[in-house]
Amino acid sequence: MRKRIIVTSLGLFAIAIVIGGCSGSTETTKTTATATVTTTSTAAATKTIAPTTTMATTTASSASLTDILGLSTQIGSMKYDMTITAPVSPVVTQTIWVKKAKMRTEVSAEGQTTVLIMDAEASTMYTYMPAQNTAMKLSWNPTTKSATEEAISITGYHPVTVGTETLDGKSCTIVQYTVEGNTAKMWLWQQHGIPLRVEAQSPQGLVVMEYKNISFENIPDSMFTLPEGVQIISMPGS
Repeated sequence: MRKRIIVTSLGLFAIAIVIGGCSGSTETTKTTATATVTTTSTAAATKTIAPTTTMATTTASSASLTDILGLSTQIGSMKYDMTITAPVSPVVTQTIWVKKAKMRTEVSAEGQTTVLIMDAEASTMYTYMPAQNTAMKLSWNPTTKSATEEAISITGYHPVTVGTETLDGKSCTIVQYTVEGNTAKMWLWQQHGIPLRVEAQSPQGLVVMEYKNISFENIPDSMFTLPEGVQIISMPGS
């Protein structure tokens, strides 16, 4: 049996598209980010960078980058759409649900919906294909970061505050940093400490990740479990 699985993420701002097939034995059926932030600020904290999308300049937030990032750790549950645009790949939009240590992502491609369900505390990971009523149990190797994890991940790259802008009516602090020699920028929503936009240079060109339709709803636990009766295919080593 061969399945095409498409799992997309930017991770540290490099897209990974995983396509694989498998056969094997069958059975039936937090991400709590905390970090100490050490950042570097420039005197030009209110400098406005030339926008690449329609954005309006706003006044600088009085909150420090440490304070803004700290707000993301207070989010217990959220849902949003994440769109990734890269020079050599089709535009991909995922819908993501996050609740504490659990995450669910859904992406449609070639007329088929693929669901990835992850539980960090249990170290379990499934790729679920609703149309086939099958799920693949994978070795624990998460490829998708939640919005809060993306924000906290920049703390290891000496981010510098370079400006502020209003994006989709939301006040943002813009930070710039370098990942493996490549420059990246993140627009952090000042109210919640999560990214609304990430731009990163890659060898192929500019990669852009956007977060939209964000809501902080209380997501039912059933969103992070497989439906009853799903046939589970175990990958070797999982």
